[in-house]
Amino acid sequence: MSNQSDVSERRQSERLPLRVPVTCILTDGRGFKGHSADISTGGMSLFGPANLPAGTELKLSFPLPGSAEGLLNCRSKVIQSVFDSRTGQFRVGVQFVAAPESLVKTISAHIRSRR
Repeated sequence: MSNQSDVSERRQSERLPLRVPVTCILTDGRGFKGHSADISTGGMSLFGPANLPAGTELKLSFPLPGSAEGLLNCRSKVIQSVFDSRTGQFRVGVQFVAAPESLVKTISAHIRSRR
């Protein structure tokens, strides 16, 4: 898949700015804390200390303001990671993998309520 089609695919879902703490756990059990920049039903952008290669799998845990769900948990994979000199962290774009319908509905409702 070309880079241009990757960008188009990532942009199919409406994004909403969102700044919440995110816990990221790698498949080997190592983890780190970051914070989100935006979210869509297909994924999120987050800031963290790690430069993760595309394809890296993560488990994410994060709150969604106004949601009765508490912490949302999902699997994801890294699409891109770029150093942000303004924050001194990496901005990591992730795509949700096999997201449960309940997660998609919760995020979708959150986005609709913030329009």
